[in-house]
Amino acid sequence: MLEPRGILEDCLRSFNKQFSELPEEKWSFNVLTELLSMLFSLQMQPCMMDQYRRFVVITGKQDKIAPDRGGVSIFSNAPI
Repeated sequence: MLEPRGILEDCLRSFNKQFSELPEEKWSFNVLTELLSMLFSLQMQPCMMDQYRRFVVITGKQDKIAPDRGGVSIFSNAPI
């Protein structure tokens, strides 16, 4: 089992492998898009369909994404 430091290093390697060629201003949108894609795939698994109904993604005011995307609720942490 990895220690917290090892998990962080693996996450950073994975991020750099997938997003290093993008300009920094596009990271947030592309990470959210990838996250939503993974959540949609996860929702299609029978055990997840039986046990869980919705996933929630919390975004910042700079993130431009629709508030509800097919079973994934997206809330902004930006003050109203």
